[in-house]
Amino acid sequence: MSGIAVDVADDGADCAEVVASMMRRMAHRGPDAAALTSGHDDDLRFALGQLSLWVTPEDEGIRGPLEARGSVLLFDGRLDNREELLETLSAPSGIADRELVLRAFERWERDTPSKLVGDFAFVVWTPRDRRLFAARDRLGAVPLFFHRHAHGIRLSSEKRALLVDDRVSGRPNLRALASALADEYVEREATLLEGVEAIPPGHWLEWSSSHHVVEAYWRLPLGQRTRFADPREYAEDFREVLTKATRARLRTRGDVAVTVSGGLDSSALAAIAVGEVGGGGLEKLHLASFRFPELACDESPFSERVGRHLGRPVTAIEMPADGVLYAPRDVGDLLYDPMFALYERTKATLPAAKVVLTGFGSDELQWWTGFEVETALQEHRWIDSLRYAGLFEEPFLPDSWRRAGGAIARQLGLRASRSSRPWHIDRLPDWLTPQALALVARERDERDRALGWLQGASPVDQALAAGLTHGMQAPFGLWHMGMFGAALGVEVRQPFFDVRVVDRMLSYPIEARYDFHLSKPLLRDAVDPLLPASVTWRSGRAGFNPFFMRVAVLHQDRTRNLADSALVESLGLVAPGAFAKVAQKALYDEVTVTELGTLVATESWLRLVGGA
Repeated sequence: MSGIAVDVADDGADCAEVVASMMRRMAHRGPDAAALTSGHDDDLRFALGQLSLWVTPEDEGIRGPLEARGSVLLFDGRLDNREELLETLSAPSGIADRELVLRAFERWERDTPSKLVGDFAFVVWTPRDRRLFAARDRLGAVPLFFHRHAHGIRLSSEKRALLVDDRVSGRPNLRALASALADEYVEREATLLEGVEAIPPGHWLEWSSSHHVVEAYWRLPLGQRTRFADPREYAEDFREVLTKATRARLRTRGDVAVTVSGGLDSSALAAIAVGEVGGGGLEKLHLASFRFPELACDESPFSERVGRHLGRPVTAIEMPADGVLYAPRDVGDLLYDPMFALYERTKATLPAAKVVLTGFGSDELQWWTGFEVETALQEHRWIDSLRYAGLFEEPFLPDSWRRAGGAIARQLGLRASRSSRPWHIDRLPDWLTPQALALVARERDERDRALGWLQGASPVDQALAAGLTHGMQAPFGLWHMGMFGAALGVEVRQPFFDVRVVDRMLSYPIEARYDFHLSKPLLRDAVDPLLPASVTWRSGRAGFNPFFMRVAVLHQDRTRNLADSALVESLGLVAPGAFAKVAQKALYDEVTVTELGTLVATESWLRLVGGA
């Protein structure tokens, strides 16, 4: 990842100094180069700063903002449809992605983001028009935040970089904090900081001294269907599109590390990557496995099996013997997460790696939503509805009949319909105060209104779309994993969150996507020729709660220190004394340890911001 910093103001502010301060706060995003440009037009001053991490071959040597033909461009990310753009724009093959974006903007202006495929954010400043245009990729892999005030606008790749003066208050946004404590924080528009907003995924922003508008250029395409006469063609088609997404993310001037847990998702990407790199490039491709010795979540036998099958060694990245840092380093917006220590060790073990590929996103794309029975009934596929209820596999279990009966009753209007919004299903922690619960309810209502466009889609597609656009994994999880990489000087890339993969998966009929007794049947069929059967067809999955419990036990003294005078309690969002009780229970209860992680992350962030 790289970094973007912009300040425009008409009140005589020193924009160049503001941007320089913002860039110092994000220095970890630009280990290869950093530069800014500034100027003024009568009363209007502006400054734009670019931090650079040279990841793709075309990136090398880039220094500072790109100035050409009266415009200035800042770019963070990667384009995956380069060949198409090179041909359409008659551009030379060796130019960098950012030059392609500027050429595209000169031709298409507001329509530019819709012509780009990849993970990106960019800003174009046109001094002669005193106009700023900014956009973000469709699923939100690359962040871009802004603060608009009476005298101008400020943009940055990280929220806390905006807190360089009293222009931005730095006060916490209580509604967003309440959602974070409920494990529902999305960071799609509002953020944890008052007055700081995110450009939503799939949106562009346009600003001038006379107007400000944020508008969507893309929505998940629901209702489109890809149908094949032979069911086996779905697996072949999905393997092809996933291979294309993986190939795009192998474009780098350094080495690539693929994290291989031994589960289906990461193993599939490892097999595809090995096949794509081929003989001469294999020395730059590394398979890395997180190991958790003596814990139930250790899957090393499976990852080693994948390595042997692919003829590649698997580098072991073990949990630090003394645990992990329990309070985050002061690195930008990075929220506390024990997994960050493993990514630190990955970078230390494989220092030449510029890119890390993970299987993140596959669950969100292929999860069993619970609305398959209703969808089959709506589509008059009666046999499939019974199959999705489990009556074929488990005909004598009461749960199977309850699933079928409940779905039929809801379809006939005899029972209230369940919501397909993920946040209407989860249980809220009992230690949230009434104030916090009211704030969470307001946030849920706001999301429901934002998702009104889903009306008319099938319940399954509604649930998937809600999770992909307003869920905890996309855009929040994408952003957070990106922050891991930014803090370490690598790009963490997610092939399953390629927009082409998402579009294609949503276009398949649900009978091709789901099976009652087997998770991810389409992916299993797609990669069956590439992996050992013991990996492709294994059942069950490893949860990380044993690892998190080990962390909680190792660092219980630090947890108690956080629980003492907890800011989340003084703000009235968490019941008095609840933090300490959760910390104590988490030492022996795997469910509670997840709640402890949420409390620690939020509390640590508040303390970092308090010292910002």
